[in-house]
Amino acid sequence: MGRKIVAGVFHWLPKQLRGCSTTPLFMFCTSRDCNSSSEFSRWSNGGGYFHRSAVIDPSVKIDIGAVVHSNAKLDQDVHVGSGAVIGASVSIGKSTKIGYNAVLGNCSLGMSCTLHSGVCIGQDGFGFFVDGDRCVKKKPQTLQVKIGNDVEVGANTCIDRGRIGDYVTMGGRAAVRDHVSITSNVRLAANSGVTKDLPFPGDYAGFPAIPVREWRRQILSSRRLDDK
Repeated sequence: MGRKIVAGVFHWLPKQLRGCSTTPLFMFCTSRDCNSSSEFSRWSNGGGYFHRSAVIDPSVKIDIGAVVHSNAKLDQDVHVGSGAVIGASVSIGKSTKIGYNAVLGNCSLGMSCTLHSGVCIGQDGFGFFVDGDRCVKKKPQTLQVKIGNDVEVGANTCIDRGRIGDYVTMGGRAAVRDHVSITSNVRLAANSGVTKDLPFPGDYAGFPAIPVREWRRQILSSRRLDDK
């Protein structure tokens, strides 16, 4: 009796789709299984998966292991790296590059942006309040992150819901709290923390982020105190 040979392929599952710890890192998918889903299909240019309600330009590349969810919109020449998750209704402008394992939700990105590996954008911020019964409640998070054109976001940066203008550069591990707006032509040093609006263009550093010249003066003053 001959053996039955089943054609198929292994697909890497990003962490967001694994569920419990017993879920395998890789999923074996036969051609019949891959085509039977009523919601997701495999993107021919790269091998990632997309929801059938998403609007995706034919020039877009979605690498294997990446997932694009419902009603997302990806413009021309967008590249989504392996393991990235593009959330529902996210909009990505022309020629924007999304790095490995980035997670985007509740946001829109302009043209020619670069998001490096591990970036997380559009999640709920750290917002709580005390109600009339003196109970701590989570503050509703309703804003969207709006990122302009030609913005570069460093690896592992986290941006909660707010607004970012055009030509903004953020160093690695920079953080932006919720309900914050950053004007155009701002550069944030690595490990900066933005806790309030930045209405003026320029270079910022520190936690909380302040103009870089002021931050350098603070560092110099602290060193002088240490030397005494």
